[in-house]
This record gives sequence, C-alpha cells and structure tokens, in this order.
Amino acid sequence: MVNPGGRVLLGECFWEHPPTPAEIAAMGPGISAANHYALAGLTDLAVSAGFRPEWIETACLEEWDDFESGYMADVEEWLAGHQDHPQAAETRKKADDHLSIWLRGSRSCMGLAYLTLIPV
Repeated sequence: MVNPGGRVLLGECFWEHPPTPAEIAAMGPGISAANHYALAGLTDLAVSAGFRPEWIETACLEEWDDFESGYMADVEEWLAGHQDHPQAAETRKKADDHLSIWLRGSRSCMGLAYLTLIPV
C-alpha cells in the first residue's frame, strides 16, 4: 500500500529496559512485559514484515514529559473551573490514574520510537 519510492513512518512504544514487576503493577491491569518490545525487537519486527529501517529515532524524556503534560493540560484546566460539574469526580479519578501510571510506571521505562521504513 506504499507508493513506489514511498516511506512508512511508524510511531510505536517500546521498553527502554525490561519493566520491573513494580513498574508493570503501576501501569495497571492488562499490562505485561509482552505488550511491547525492546527497540531492537521492534525494528526486527518491521524487518520481518518486509521493511528496512531508513531512520530510527526515539523521543527523549523531555519530549515524553511534554507529550504527557500536554495530554493532561486541557483536562486539568477544565477540572480547575468545573469542580461542581457532575462529571468532575469521574474525570478527576481518570486524570489521577493517568498521572500515577505515567509517573510511577511508564516514565523512563517506556520509550517512543519513530521508524522511517522502506518497503522491500
């Protein structure tokens, strides 16, 4: 499905290091070490699917922090002005859960890779 001479940009999470049991537990139910690969394993998977890596980049911790903060900013702003809203308690719980997962589980354990791939 890639035009001749085209490229595929794959953005995918990977393990920066094998997650500890405590990190896995902090990420919540349904998460296991099998959910993601190390960067080498992710790249091997792309190669086995018929691609060659033209470029491999990873987000740095600052970029991850910017992403997570940006993701939560609108929710926190809304909550600050709508504490009496019927959805506020549920929204606060979701925001608190997400913050805990990020800070206690995935931060500096999970990375984000951008693979520019050439179909072969």
